[in-house]
Amino acid sequence: MQQGGHGISRRFPPEIWDQIFMLMCSIPRTIDVQMKQEVCNIPGSQPFTFSYFANSESVPSVLQINHSSRKIAQRLYGKSFTNTKTDHYTWINYDVDTVKIELSVLCNVHVEERALLQQLILDARTDYWSMSEFYETLRHMYSIKSIVILSKSRLSCWEGYLTQFWNWYKGNVGPVFNPVLDPMEKEMDVDVSIVDPVTREVMNYENEEDWHVRFATEAYEARQVWKSMLVNRQSIEALMNGDAFHYGEEVRQRFRRTPRKVTRI
Repeated sequence: MQQGGHGISRRFPPEIWDQIFMLMCSIPRTIDVQMKQEVCNIPGSQPFTFSYFANSESVPSVLQINHSSRKIAQRLYGKSFTNTKTDHYTWINYDVDTVKIELSVLCNVHVEERALLQQLILDARTDYWSMSEFYETLRHMYSIKSIVILSKSRLSCWEGYLTQFWNWYKGNVGPVFNPVLDPMEKEMDVDVSIVDPVTREVMNYENEEDWHVRFATEAYEARQVWKSMLVNRQSIEALMNGDAFHYGEEVRQRFRRTPRKVTRI
C-alpha cells in the first residue's frame, strides 16, 4: 500500500494517512515477556548457554506498511528488552503498551529500559516474590504509572502491603521527580492493584479500607468457627472417654457402639 499508487492509498492525501498511522500507533497491547535460554555450540569450543528476552507479539503492522508509516511509528515505538549477545528486541510504545512479566525476569532488564516502562503486570502466580527485590527493581522505574500484581496467594496475605508500599515509595522514588517537594505532601502517582487468584477480585488504594474491614470480619468468623469446632471436639472426646456423665449413659453408649460416625478434627 504505497501513497500515490493504485488502490485505496489514492483515496486519501498524505496528511490523512499520517493521522491513520498515528491512530494505529495508539492501539494498546499487552506484551508477555519471558526469559528464554538456548545452547550455543561452536566448533572447537565448549557449548555455552545464553539467555534472552522473548515474547509472542509480532512486530507492529504500522512499522511494516511503507516508509511513511515506519517513520511515524519509530517516533513512538522504541526497542526494548534487548540483549547484547543476540539481536532479539521488542518494539514497545511506552505510552500505551502494558508489559506482563515475572519479577525474576524484570530484574534482568537493563536499568535504562526499566526506567521507560509505564504500565506493568507482575505475574507472581508461578514466580517467587521478594519484597526487597521488588523495591530495588522499582527504585529505577521513574516513569511507572500502573502496577498490577497477579498474586498466587489470597488477598488476605497482602493486608497492609499497599500502605507499606506507599510509605516506601514516598521516601525512595517520589522525591526523585521533585527533590524540593516534601515527600509527605506528594500525591500518589502510581496505581498499584493486587488480583486474587481465585475470585479475581482486586485490592487497590480506593478499596483498601473496605478490604481491611472484610479481613477483620473473616478473621473473627474463622475464630468463632474454630471455637465451635474445638468445643465439639472436646465434647465428643469426653463422650468417648466416658467422662461426660451429665450427657447421660444412653448417649455415651450410642457413641461407643457407632464410633464411625464421630468426625475427628
